[in-house]
Amino acid sequence: MRELNILYATNSNYLTITLASILSLIENAKILTLHFHIMIENFSDADYQKIERFFSQYPQATFHLYPIDEFNLSQYGIPFWHGTQVANSRLFFQEIMKSSLDTIDYLLYLDADTIIVGDLTSLEQYTEGIYVVRDETTNSYYNNLNHLQDYFNSGVMYIHLDTWKKMDYQTKIINFIQKNKNIPLTYPDQDILNCVLNNQTEWLPLSYNLSPFSYIFSSKKEKLFYNPNKRKITLEETIEARKDPKIIHSYGLAGIKPWMDNHINPFNDLFMQYIEQIEPNYQKEKLTLFKQLLTWRKEWFCDFLLAKTYLPDSLQEKAKEFVLYLHNH
Repeated sequence: MRELNILYATNSNYLTITLASILSLIENAKILTLHFHIMIENFSDADYQKIERFFSQYPQATFHLYPIDEFNLSQYGIPFWHGTQVANSRLFFQEIMKSSLDTIDYLLYLDADTIIVGDLTSLEQYTEGIYVVRDETTNSYYNNLNHLQDYFNSGVMYIHLDTWKKMDYQTKIINFIQKNKNIPLTYPDQDILNCVLNNQTEWLPLSYNLSPFSYIFSSKKEKLFYNPNKRKITLEETIEARKDPKIIHSYGLAGIKPWMDNHINPFNDLFMQYIEQIEPNYQKEKLTLFKQLLTWRKEWFCDFLLAKTYLPDSLQEKAKEFVLYLHNH
């Protein structure tokens, strides 16, 4: 693979994080020519200048910006995520990017909170289809979401655009949103993508989307976490993926990110290695008092994460609400 098109979505608050992810891809993907497509929200002049300065250092990389402010996302009534519509913009990338897609065969979508740590040339073996990685969530979560039988994490998606267009997923997404306004969405854009693409995706190995859950537990506790009766990702898959990781993704962990002042997230050092190259004096966000208490002892925090796996179905909805609260506070 000599060339790759990559899609991100970001705003001013996440720009440094996004550029850290982009830098990790430039340094580690082993691909000669990189084309970055970035959907942006509420950018200031300083943000535009920051992006231009960054890319001026890398002649092998081009970039194109797509302001989502010009695309009326609010018309669809999708719940905000972290007070913004940025994440939801990926549901409409075909409409937002328009003719820019005409010369692109494959598009790799990445969340801003990803770091590329391995060679991505192996993506060329994945041809027709929409390729994703299973999420770490429990079976009961997606069984109760429109009766899904499986569930992927949408933070890494390798999209064959002919497949996307032939299946007319853009129209299907819009139709689903319009017909299901009352469906409960914990992770709005990801839940919608799973409902629309249900059983029509292909699986990438777990190494392309490794979460902090894959590294945080002791060997004894991870056997409990990867209980085959509770989730489809297996401990064997996780052990194999850790041998040759491609992309790590800081989702989960009650919203405690590597750029927050914490000692819990196993990706802290690796993320900060790239963040500080973008912004040497980057100041980590402070945890709320509640999260400080929650993470006071790592083993207690791991027990908290593990407990959700074994909650009875009757309490799963309450657990979702609590985790969502933690994400937002």
